[in-house]
Amino acid sequence: MFDGAEVESVRVSNVKGKRKIFKRLPGKRADWKKAYIKLKPGFDIDFMGNG
Repeated sequence: MFDGAEVESVRVSNVKGKRKIFKRLPGKRADWKKAYIKLKPGFDIDFMGNG
């Protein structure tokens, strides 16, 4: 996904879905996982896509 970036560590947390109302009926958005990725020193990710 990220060309040439080397990962040092990955932490994963579970995010609870929010309670919402869908067409006047109470409901809940799906739970999902969030990953925190730490790169090795000297590596970075170009989010703007320049170059």
